[in-house]
Amino acid sequence: MFRKKHKNITGAILQSGAAQHAADKAVASGVVKGILSFATAPIAVPPGVLVYNVDIAAELEKLLFYLKSPAKEH
Repeated sequence: MFRKKHKNITGAILQSGAAQHAADKAVASGVVKGILSFATAPIAVPPGVLVYNVDIAAELEKLLFYLKSPAKEH
């Protein structure tokens, strides 16, 4: 959690089945305005709460691609 500087965002790495429940609890707290989600299933939030979805598998694939490519600026 990002408690000191960013009091309105949260992030957690959970199994897909637990992501919606965790999002519901975070939103119910009344202070969370943004969620960084690594879940493979989408989560639903009310208007005014931003969800940024990250596909960790795709991001790792990109990283590996660049690590295998010839040396150049990325």
